[in-house]
Amino acid sequence: MSSRRSQYRYLTAAAKQARQIASMREPGVACPHCDATTSPSDLLRHVEGSCPGAREPHQLSRWISRGEAIELGVPWETLRRWVGQGKVRSRIRVRQAGEQEQRRPGRPSLRVYLVRDVAKMLALRHRIMPTSGRNRGR
Repeated sequence: MSSRRSQYRYLTAAAKQARQIASMREPGVACPHCDATTSPSDLLRHVEGSCPGAREPHQLSRWISRGEAIELGVPWETLRRWVGQGKVRSRIRVRQAGEQEQRRPGRPSLRVYLVRDVAKMLALRHRIMPTSGRNRGR
């Protein structure tokens, strides 16, 4: 019985790995609107027909303050523009009594920004402009 199946066990580990990689399909790509992963050939059909759009943030999603976003490297004007364009989601959070910032009259709430959106925009920005505004020394 010299079938192809029985010869597989005699291959080296590297040969088995190469055979497995060759048999795999092309990796999926993420939809730019809803982050669902689909095959490259189905992406246009997904975007035009069945894409539900941006999903609501998960209840365990992390939200950061303006100061934390600035520490990540986002200028305040840029963050404001991204929120205005709908690229970064924000919401109002009521300040807790023991928060670092002192409670001031008339300032009971704090605007927070979704880390996932901020990180995605920063990654896109660094992909487009790898120097992120710095001179290259020319």
